[in-house]
Amino acid sequence: MAKNNANAVVKDTLEKVWETPRELSRPECVTFNAKNKVLYVSNQGGNASGDGFISKVSLDGKIIELKWISGLSNPCGMSIYKQKLYVADNKEVVEIDIKNSAISKKYLAEDSKSLNDIAIDDKGILYISDYKGSAIYRLTGDKMERWIDSPDLNNVNGLLYENKRLVVGTSKNVYTVELPSAKMALYIMRKGFVDGISPIGDGRYLISDWGGNINMIQPGKADVLIYSSVALKINQADFTFLKKTRMLYSPTFGNSSVIAYRLK
Repeated sequence: MAKNNANAVVKDTLEKVWETPRELSRPECVTFNAKNKVLYVSNQGGNASGDGFISKVSLDGKIIELKWISGLSNPCGMSIYKQKLYVADNKEVVEIDIKNSAISKKYLAEDSKSLNDIAIDDKGILYISDYKGSAIYRLTGDKMERWIDSPDLNNVNGLLYENKRLVVGTSKNVYTVELPSAKMALYIMRKGFVDGISPIGDGRYLISDWGGNINMIQPGKADVLIYSSVALKINQADFTFLKKTRMLYSPTFGNSSVIAYRLK
């Protein structure tokens, strides 16, 4: 079993490169489109239903199109498969045709409470965390189903697909879920929320928590705090990390921007 980890090392190894203009509206997630070399940013907007939107941002921090897709309710996590952008939007998964810049389908997750993040496997099957529902949904083709219910999935948030399994972040720990068996196991014990999660190699992951910390974690090792914006009152939400360039793009939610960092 993994050891109980605590923040043992404080070391700033992220260097800020740029920040977008503060024109975004509660940005929650950043996703990279490798084909088009562009970043998509989900914006939750105000409190009114229908004022959420998706922005397009360049890799040098320019807002290409603020409201590329609009009319969403509460867009959170996103993922891309075959040039379709999938967005967790309250109780629905919204499918966006990237080429045509238009919403093509919506999939209702019945009985869900607050869909949050999305991971997609090699076959195009979607897995969606239900943050307030302690569950993971699965979308296969047009079939949406409540796939896993577990008290261990309290405040389940960040999802990552790798090596025929899901890596799942919750309010306390990180779990793995084997595919297709859905066998769930404790992977990394820790304290604190897991929002964004991305592998950096050698069994290590970068994770963000809502309060403003970015940690490096791995099984059996103490967390390494590599960056904190807590004192600046800047959130670190569902980021994207590109291993090739070692760039991390993080939405700041309350700070109305995306900040790019380089991992030193």
